[in-house]
Amino acid sequence: MRIWWQSFVDQQSSRPYLDNLTSYLNEKAQSGVTVDVFGMSPPARGWSRLSELRGAVHSVHAALQARERGYDGFVIGHFQEPGLYETRSAVDLPVIGLGESVLLWSTQLGRNLGLVSVDSVFTTIHEEQVAARGLATRLAGVAAINASLEEFDQAFDPEGYQRLRSRFEVAAAALVERGADVIIPAGGLFGMASAHEVDFQISGVPVVPSVLVALEWAQMTIRVFSETAIRPSQRSSFRLASADALADFRDFVSDAESATPHR
Repeated sequence: MRIWWQSFVDQQSSRPYLDNLTSYLNEKAQSGVTVDVFGMSPPARGWSRLSELRGAVHSVHAALQARERGYDGFVIGHFQEPGLYETRSAVDLPVIGLGESVLLWSTQLGRNLGLVSVDSVFTTIHEEQVAARGLATRLAGVAAINASLEEFDQAFDPEGYQRLRSRFEVAAAALVERGADVIIPAGGLFGMASAHEVDFQISGVPVVPSVLVALEWAQMTIRVFSETAIRPSQRSSFRLASADALADFRDFVSDAESATPHR
């Protein structure tokens, strides 16, 4: 089994994160499973809905490449998972979203979910993610640690991690006071930095090992697909795009850098 794990950080400037992520995923993967991690350049910087839109286009394009290269599944390793539905409509192979898989898995740990985001700009996006999975009444709230990519890269050094962990604890504790009985790191960056934690809790509330959960969800989904050929509904939700639509998308991507608005 080969899995394409798509990250939204740069292959060079965020090398510590991507190296640790690659090692961790392949260490934890089941026997016979290989996970290849890919970055995006420029990364999702200047965080906003616009950067998420660019990530969505990149996800679809990368998934098309994954299918052509014979991968068995594709993971959007960015919690906001922009373009998740569009990607599922572009390729006939399992497409797993970090946010979706972690949210759904976490519901078995408690009633009220608290999300700790990397930045407050994602608060509304996370609320929309939760609502889209029918979990709005189970959301205790969203808090943020407001850290930069550079701070996350430094989190693989013990001192850098402790600084980030302290901010995470403050945000998580505030959510626990609001009734959260499950804490979700809403981002692969902190999820990876904290992956070494065992029985991670804040004020007695479990903190979800988000990266591991997404990996296991991906392996399960791909195995079920390979055994049964069950796939996302193509009646309406994720109907596969036509050949013309795919061709137009490819042309759009290839021309994007040189395209200019015209009347």
